[in-house]
Amino acid sequence: MLQINIDSKDEKPLMSRTELKGLVAFDGSTPSRAEVRKEIAKAMKTQEENVVVESLATYYGDSKADLLAYVYKNADDAKAITHKHITKRNAVETKEEEKKEAPAPAKEEAPAEKKEEAAEEKAEPAEKKEEKEEKAE
Repeated sequence: MLQINIDSKDEKPLMSRTELKGLVAFDGSTPSRAEVRKEIAKAMKTQEENVVVESLATYYGDSKADLLAYVYKNADDAKAITHKHITKRNAVETKEEEKKEAPAPAKEEAPAEKKEEAAEEKAEPAEKKEEKEEKAE
């Protein structure tokens, strides 16, 4: 069970966002940022892409966490204003899903072809040495 209590809601018109500070109460393990984003999006009646969880700091030995989140007017503002490392933290779940869906890349060359190319590369330096010797004479 995840329960979010919003203590303060401050409009920041210059940043095109609303700052939310509050407390998250939960059972079991700490909820992921994706779960918290989903609940905030429901409460604020907006899309999940517009919500950025800046920090989620748990209390030692307690099933509570301090919350700092931003709700942007649109997803473009969220991407433009939010720091890259925070954007990565909020987008981790989507990247893992993409990795699961993407097929494994096919092998391009057979091992025999690679050996031939390596042999050709080794032969080239010997030819260059011979050319240098001829030029020196």
